Amino acid sequence: MKHLTPWGQVQPVLCLSPPKAKPRRRKSQPVYQQGDLDGLCGLYSLVNATNHLRGPLTKQQSSDLLRELAVAFHHCWGFHEAVVDGINGFQLHQLIRDIVIPTYQLVCKKPFHSLPHACPEWVWRTMMDWTDSGGVIILGTEEHWTVIEKVMLNSVLLRDSSDDRWQHKNRLLHNNPHNQRLRPQHLYFLKREEDMA
Repeated sequence: MKHLTPWGQVQPVLCLSPPKAKPRRRKSQPVYQQGDLDGLCGLYSLVNATNHLRGPLTKQQSSDLLRELAVAFHHCWGFHEAVVDGINGFQLHQLIRDIVIPTYQLVCKKPFHSLPHACPEWVWRTMMDWTDSGGVIILGTEEHWTVIEKVMLNSVLLRDSSDDRWQHKNRLLHNNPHNQRLRPQHLYFLKREEDMA
């Protein structure tokens, strides 16, 4: 379009379009991993502990063990409870006693079962001695079950279903939120029968 000026000159008319609206940024949607929304870490801890002590198990053997644990859990408590609410210490112990021990000839001890306020240094030393002699420890917090493969002076090496590999001693004993700290009464010491000397 053209516009005439008083002097008869033709000038273009600048046509401004309304400013483009900025694209709305979508909020970043969370990406969930296995374990973020389910409570199956207890079953995975049993598979990982057994695999460490009697393995390496094949993927099929590990799947068969997971299936056997899930079926047993379902018969006793209903599998939906494990998926939604997780597995408590009593249920984990029953699965160890009824399936893991007789099938894989393992021994399970709970040295701090009735000592929830045991001295942390004593607990740590006991854990270190156990893993040094070939055992593993299933550790339960209020939110997660994991397997401790090796206890060192200031850290632990994990076989964890959520890819955590290390945990520092101070964090595990003191600096974690209360619901993620080591609880002595939720330590399950596992070892092969033949290693019990």
